[in-house]
Amino acid sequence: MPCPIVCICSFSTYHSILNIMDYAITREALSQRLSIDDIHAMVISAPTTEAWEVLYALTKDNDKRVAMNALWTLTHLGNEADAWLTTKRDDMTDRALGLADTSLLRLTLNLLLRCTYHEDDVRTDFLDFCLNNITSCAQPYAVRASCMKLAFNQARFFPELIDELRNILDILDQGHLSPGLLSAKRQITNKIRILKKRMLKAEVSGY
Repeated sequence: MPCPIVCICSFSTYHSILNIMDYAITREALSQRLSIDDIHAMVISAPTTEAWEVLYALTKDNDKRVAMNALWTLTHLGNEADAWLTTKRDDMTDRALGLADTSLLRLTLNLLLRCTYHEDDVRTDFLDFCLNNITSCAQPYAVRASCMKLAFNQARFFPELIDELRNILDILDQGHLSPGLLSAKRQITNKIRILKKRMLKAEVSGY
């Protein structure tokens, strides 16, 4: 007989899975104080796009805890959910632009980082939002780091926008950066350097 999947889990996680699966993905379940084990159990009980749709709908709940837990669960879905998340990209972008709560914004941006962007997908309102928040001291470091990465994901198709992003990153050198924000800056700066070399090579080969 095949070994049940829960056998790979710790004893505490096993009981979390049993408890979560008793009520599955519901508003009541998400209204509770959840641990990371509970979130992992929630992911196990949500293996289909139908369950993901339920979770996504609950990210818009008026109860912040419900919305937070739904977003938190979605961030733990496997890579197989990335294509589905991309179908929600514009809706999540609209919400991110209007969110005043930084915790909800941080999780929403984390989901947007998993979305695919093509040249025609760039939205100037969201790109401006990301560029402006990179240097905003009013935003938590995690939000600023995510905005930095999202700005690159959109600007990479346009040399002039990459130059603007690089200038903004240079401004960051004048202030204090958290380790996480500094790491993000280094990553994006390196990506810009590689991208500029590729653009220059393509330009030269075009002559």
